[in-house]
Amino acid sequence: MRRALADVLYHPEYLNYLKELRLTSSFVCGELSQSNIRKISEEGLYYVFNRCDPKMAKRLASQELLVLKFGLEELLFAKGSFEKRLREVAELFGLMDWDLAPLLFFTAPSFFFLPREEVLAYAESRFRLSAKDCSYYLYNQRLKKAFERSEEQKIFREPREFVAAVMTFYREEQRRLELVDKEDSQILEEMVDSLLTFDPFRINPAQVVWLKDLFDSFSETQKAAFRELATKKRLHPYLRRLVTDDERIGAVIDGSNLMMAGLYKPDPRRFLLLLNVMGAHVPLLYPFLILFDANADHLVQTDREFWETRFLHNPSVIFHSPADEWILKIAYEKRYTVISNDRFRDYERSSVEILRFAPEKGKLYLT
Repeated sequence: MRRALADVLYHPEYLNYLKELRLTSSFVCGELSQSNIRKISEEGLYYVFNRCDPKMAKRLASQELLVLKFGLEELLFAKGSFEKRLREVAELFGLMDWDLAPLLFFTAPSFFFLPREEVLAYAESRFRLSAKDCSYYLYNQRLKKAFERSEEQKIFREPREFVAAVMTFYREEQRRLELVDKEDSQILEEMVDSLLTFDPFRINPAQVVWLKDLFDSFSETQKAAFRELATKKRLHPYLRRLVTDDERIGAVIDGSNLMMAGLYKPDPRRFLLLLNVMGAHVPLLYPFLILFDANADHLVQTDREFWETRFLHNPSVIFHSPADEWILKIAYEKRYTVISNDRFRDYERSSVEILRFAPEKGKLYLT
C-alpha cells in the first residue's frame, strides 16, 4: 500500500525540514523588514535571496540595488491589490511571478506554498492541480483552497508544515526506491510484464503460484517497489492482487445470470465490469469458475470474438443445465462464494454465501 503523507509527521527529517524552513523564514522576514530594507547592503540582499533560493538569487543578481529595494518595498509593504503589485514588480525585474515564489513563501509562509518540484508533483497527484499556463499567484490560490478542504490540513496546519511534509515524503520515497538495485529492478519488470500478458479469464494457476512464491520471498522494500511498478504500468488490480494478497476465497460465477440480468440480450463484456469490482473486493475472489447454462453459446449473438476467445474451451468455464443446482453444489463442496443476482429460492442454499453484482453501482454485496 502506498504510504500516506501523514506517515512522516514524527519523522526526524520532517522535523528538521520544518525547523530549517522556520529559521529561514524568520531570518528573511527580519532582514527584509520595512525598517531594514533601505539599509541592507547589496551583499546582504544577495545573501537573503540565496537563503530563499539560489536560482532566484542568480536571476536577481543583475538588478540595480535601488531597483531591487524599490521593488521589494512595493511588493511587501505597499497597499492595494497584492496580485497587481506582484505582477508589476515581476515586470519591473523582468521576471515571472513564479521566479519570486520562494521569496513570497519565506515572507508569508502561512499563505504561500513553496513551488518545489515535489510540492507541484504531490499537488497534481493528490489534488489534480496543474501548474501549466497559470501564474504562480493563481496556482497558489487554487492550491490553498484544495489544501484547506483536505485531510492533510488537519495534520499539517499551514503551507510551511505541508511543504516540509511533502519534501520528507518524496525524499523517503526516493531512498526506498534506490534500495532496489538493478538486478531487483529487472526481476520486478519481468514479473509485471508477465502479469500484463495474462488473460484474467484464462489464468494459469501454476504461474500464479510461482509468481506468488517469488513475491513472498521479497523484502518489504522490494514488495513496495513491485506495487509501485504495477501501478505505473497500469496492471489490472485483480492481476496484481493475485501476487500480493494472502487473503482469498474461491468463487463460482453465475455466468448466464450476470450476462443477462436486466438486459434484452446477453452482454459478455459485462464480465469486464465484474472483474473491475473483483479487483477491489476483499477478500480476493480467486480462483473462480464461471458456470453458464448449456445453451449460453447459442444465445450470444454479438461480440462473438470476445466471447469465443475468453469463454469457449476454457477450463475455468463450465456449460451445464440446470446451472443453478451445479453452482450451489460446487460452492458448497469447495466452500466457494457464489456471485449471482439470482436468489435461488427453489434450492436449499444451506451455508453458501452469495454476493450480488450491481453493474450500475460497481460493487458486490451480500444478499
